[in-house]
Amino acid sequence: MREVENGDQAKPFGCAIGTTLYLLEFGDGHSIEIPEHLVEVANEQCSFLVCGTTAPQRVPARPAASVGQQQVRSWAMSSSTESLYLRDLGGLLKEMALRAKKEALSASEADRGFALGRLMAMHEVVSLMQQHADAFGLDVKDIDLEEISPEQDLV
Repeated sequence: MREVENGDQAKPFGCAIGTTLYLLEFGDGHSIEIPEHLVEVANEQCSFLVCGTTAPQRVPARPAASVGQQQVRSWAMSSSTESLYLRDLGGLLKEMALRAKKEALSASEADRGFALGRLMAMHEVVSLMQQHADAFGLDVKDIDLEEISPEQDLV
């Protein structure tokens, strides 16, 4: 737990100087800092609730997640600017990727190399976003990439 001391520290979190940042550590070794306005603190609980746009997940708390005698209970991100951005971006990338597949299939011989290169790039981007969503505990539905499989739809 630490306090934001200057504007440079406040900017990435979209918060004011003096805001408390809580360190939340996950069992896989990853950790994130969360500004206090995104944290709901519960009294004497041994778990916290990670909320997304789908059903919340209950995760065992670790001592590093303690805030005094209280535990971090939830981080509600479902309507945050960041989650809306990710959902919109995912949907746009999915549309672009599927359009790239159609264009690659119908491209003339002269345009075929470019079209295939674009399709390969879209394959990489969609795959990377899905992998990172999984790594960060996000459901691909939350980033609007659940209805596309790069290995099946973008080759």
